[in-house]
Amino acid sequence: MTSSVTVPDDDTFYHPRIPLEGEHGEVIWSRPLTGPAALASARVNQLVLHRSRDVHGKAIAVSGIVALPRKAPPEGGYPIVSWAHGTVGCADTGCTRTCSASPRRTASSRSRRRTIPSSLASTSA
Repeated sequence: MTSSVTVPDDDTFYHPRIPLEGEHGEVIWSRPLTGPAALASARVNQLVLHRSRDVHGKAIAVSGIVALPRKAPPEGGYPIVSWAHGTVGCADTGCTRTCSASPRRTASSRSRRRTIPSSLASTSA
């Protein structure tokens, strides 16, 4: 991610107009996540778009969420909990949980967590 790139604050966030080729997992850009999908108990909630590959090996962009706890990180950094939802579709037209028209679905299965003891990463693919 370069500082010269303007991160969109609308749905164009999910459709970058930059080359998608690159290192698998490399962050394209991120922005603060607010609203119902954000974890209230987190110090930081970020919506992230990163590079990946589809089933045919084609470069694609995949969205996800990163949440960090309020407490200071332990020596060596936070442990990471990777959370994956069930399959909700494979189209890039709003099927993913991070760009769902109803973002409450994103947080609903995590909402029971009052505090997050570690960093939480949740991907849409």
